[in-house]
Amino acid sequence: EDETAARDFLVRMARGDELGVHLRRHRRYCVRLPLSWRTFGSVLMIDGVAADLSTGGLLITTRAAAPPVGEQVALRLRTPQQDLVVTGEVRHRRARKSDSAFGVQFLYRSSGEQRRLRGLLRAFAARGVVILERS
Repeated sequence: EDETAARDFLVRMARGDELGVHLRRHRRYCVRLPLSWRTFGSVLMIDGVAADLSTGGLLITTRAAAPPVGEQVALRLRTPQQDLVVTGEVRHRRARKSDSAFGVQFLYRSSGEQRRLRGLLRAFAARGVVILERS
């Protein structure tokens, strides 16, 4: 039930009815990485899971309520190689039955953050993790 809108969209795409589709600028990687996040000004870290990771941002699923659109968040991605700390801005959100999801666009504070993320994504690509390409 939570994915009814996504299913309907995909059916319209398959029929050729959805021609004005937004094309993504960055290659997305389908991942399930544990992370912690917090809103700016808060010290409370909240657990979540990262999905659809790219150099531009990611989708977070969490049991907590999603922060409002426009809110800045700090993220700590837990990867097998290293923890990656980045900041971003909430661009969209949706409540689902048992959790919530929100999209974050990264706001890089240093070239080092972006370089570490690109290295992580290259490692994913080398292992064949990429499943979603730009159209």
